[in-house]
Amino acid sequence: CSACCDCANRVLRHAASVIVASDELAMQLRTRDGKLQVQVCAHGIDDTELHRDDVDRWIDEPYLLYLGWLEERKNPTLLLRAFAKIADQVQPWKLALVGGERGDTGESIRDLVKELNLQTRFVMPGMVEGDDKRAWLRHAGLFVLPSSSESLSVAMIEAMACGLPCIVSPQCHVPELEAEGAGRVVPLDVDAWAAAMLAMIEDAAGRQAMGDKARMMYEKQFTLTRPVQTMEGLLREAAGK
Repeated sequence: CSACCDCANRVLRHAASVIVASDELAMQLRTRDGKLQVQVCAHGIDDTELHRDDVDRWIDEPYLLYLGWLEERKNPTLLLRAFAKIADQVQPWKLALVGGERGDTGESIRDLVKELNLQTRFVMPGMVEGDDKRAWLRHAGLFVLPSSSESLSVAMIEAMACGLPCIVSPQCHVPELEAEGAGRVVPLDVDAWAAAMLAMIEDAAGRQAMGDKARMMYEKQFTLTRPVQTMEGLLREAAGK
């Protein structure tokens, strides 16, 4: 509502510093209001547990991994429609939608799976944590996230830490993903996503190279040490104003 927007704008204008998770989000805010004091502090994770080898894979086939809440803004049905276009060409790959359901999205997904005849090429195990989550990440072949609205995806960072190449939407705010050679940034279009997934699945060597670059990008930008140091510096700076 307009009252909420006005309140949010007042909070932003009076903040000593506005901290966001990506350079692209910072640029958007500065364009919106040049007087805002916008700083960037990316998310970070401790990947120690992700690299334990004592986790078994849940399915034998190679798979594309979506990891996160199943909700409309993240466009899981776009993924299904895109995968349906290439399913016959990428046997035996499957699509794994891993995460809890919000609203009626889960039911919509199950209905669409039947409509597209993807029952044998699709898995949806629900919310996972701990070793189960680690297993899905460690054994995936490709991470996919066609979100319409995202700050900076922690699931994507976890995937990069595991050496997974990524396909994400522009709304995930990581344009540097392509520049670093760690994956693709693809518009929210079914045909574009189908083409991007097909190209990466068919190029095993390229996929491995992108995965290596994804791990390097994680080490450069998203380890836990860097955001802790950045946030400490920003807080000290704000406190001194």
